[in-house]
Amino acid sequence: MRNNILYFLLSLIASYLIFPSNLYNFLYPLQESENHVWMSLDPSWQLTLNYAYLNNMEWGKDFVFTFGPLGFLSTKFLWGVNKYLVLFFDVFLIFNLFLIFKKTIQNSEKKILTIVLILITSIILPNYLGSSVALILLIILLFWIHLSFDKPTIFNYFMQIVLLTLLFYIKVNTGIVAIFFYLTGVSYNFISKQIDLKKFILCLLVPFIGIIYLAYLLNVNLINYFINSLELISGYNQVMYLDVKENQIFYFFTLPFLIYLLLLMFLELKENYKTKKQLLRVLLIFMNYGAIWYILFKQSFVRGDFSHIKEFFISSTLFAIVILFFYLNKYFKISVLFTAVIFLVNIYVLNENLSSMNYFDKINKANYVTSFLDYSKTESIKIIPNDNSFPPHILSKIGTSTVDSYPWNSYSLLENKLNFIPRPVFQSYTTYTKELQDLNFDFYNSDKSPEYVIYDIAAIDERYSLFDDSRLNLILLKKYEVEDEFDYKNRKLLLLKRKSKKTSVEFVQTKEYAIILGDPFIPKKDTYYELQCYPNISGKAYTFLLHAPEIKLIIKTIDGSTQTYRTSKDLLESGFFSNYFISETKDFKRLLTEQKADREIKYYKIEANKRFFKDKIRVKEFQIKVLGNE
Repeated sequence: MRNNILYFLLSLIASYLIFPSNLYNFLYPLQESENHVWMSLDPSWQLTLNYAYLNNMEWGKDFVFTFGPLGFLSTKFLWGVNKYLVLFFDVFLIFNLFLIFKKTIQNSEKKILTIVLILITSIILPNYLGSSVALILLIILLFWIHLSFDKPTIFNYFMQIVLLTLLFYIKVNTGIVAIFFYLTGVSYNFISKQIDLKKFILCLLVPFIGIIYLAYLLNVNLINYFINSLELISGYNQVMYLDVKENQIFYFFTLPFLIYLLLLMFLELKENYKTKKQLLRVLLIFMNYGAIWYILFKQSFVRGDFSHIKEFFISSTLFAIVILFFYLNKYFKISVLFTAVIFLVNIYVLNENLSSMNYFDKINKANYVTSFLDYSKTESIKIIPNDNSFPPHILSKIGTSTVDSYPWNSYSLLENKLNFIPRPVFQSYTTYTKELQDLNFDFYNSDKSPEYVIYDIAAIDERYSLFDDSRLNLILLKKYEVEDEFDYKNRKLLLLKRKSKKTSVEFVQTKEYAIILGDPFIPKKDTYYELQCYPNISGKAYTFLLHAPEIKLIIKTIDGSTQTYRTSKDLLESGFFSNYFISETKDFKRLLTEQKADREIKYYKIEANKRFFKDKIRVKEFQIKVLGNE
């Protein structure tokens, strides 16, 4: 009894240390910077998530992003959010960690060692998990699924259902995986006759009833939410990769965990291969474990900057504790050895983060209590007043009319109290696929299009801005005109005004033919091109293991200069246009005013490593037709 109280207290302390130190983060005016346009990118999507939530936009249809309507539980920006919802989530998350820690200590035959590892985990896991929240929830879900393989209790399933429902609406890509994990666990328990048909059907229905009910409450179009999220996942892997050479050493630091899982799987298969039931159990468990490792790896290393990479090492710390619960007693030496290596590697990689961590915040939760008691739905937003006003004559012209921003700086629209109307994929660097670009194109091609657009030329990761959302750029050229131009934060911006709601653009296919990868082709005026590259088996394998192989867009201009940009299979399939090179807003302005831009394009060329692609590229040509122009 005394020991149980001790384990309870130690688990409580460990989970308490991870509990958030603040109820919310603040949103402040963007600071003056030479790179203001780049500094606005992340704050813009974080703020716009809440803006969509506040304005009851239909998720999946009116609003499409990698985070869902509960994404604020990850960002911790709570503009317009009920504080009790946030409190429930924080307590629920820590309650799960408390139970995992407590059960692991109680189950362990090496109590002191286990306690030490759990306390280290409580130090490594930060109080603000940020985008790692979805990964942490997925690992917790896996714990309850694995536990239910042997103990399919009502409580175990209750925890799973709440977790997968939260995941689905925090970050849908992780939520889709969570549903798959859940279904494998329920199916195994039915096949192995641990639950009967009635309980099996009930376990299948309850989470989907919960998801559908929450879809109603959160204004989610479930079908489009699901489909468009798959598009985001596919497109992200194609073009959002970032290979930072100095960070490639971290690839090797992920291998101890993979080797650990493979070794455990081998030992379990060796012991449990005689009966189908046990063999199936082992295969399902390690399929899920392998999938978690793969998800952590892809989430962290597709975009290989350190801020993403550290998510693997933060999340894998808890993952190691989960595995300890199930295998420490059975494979003691192996588990201790690999867990020690994993923890040492994680501490080494996260050393800078751990050194700068405010450990007093891990103990003192007074700010959380105070911020909860004093909270109002506008408490966390401090963007007004600010020094980021547009020129008075620009604000006067826009007035209360609807306005959008290209490519992503919606933050400035809200700092200026403008009537912001987001397009469905509201940041154009995320329109990775034809289907996503069509959402924006159809929105602007309708009478829902905003009256004004603040336009800038900018792109990330060495991509060509005009082709990040080429269909939207085309309709801006055909449906809008230059109302004004102005200087803002060391950049020249355009104020575009809609000509007519009735104006629309359509494509009429005129040709289809093949060219050879690497051969130039000459663009024609008023012609839209869709190109399809074909990865071979090696290219598909490389895409699965790491990310899509690099594809380069080469633009040769009449004056003899050559520009090279990154593109992707999906972006090329989305299409592009223009026989003039656009590098600044003044070039786009020239096209809008039907003048020739300074640099005419001699040819485009698509280059890629032929080890990963077939030789031929399929080209479709479309005539661009403008209807209802007044």
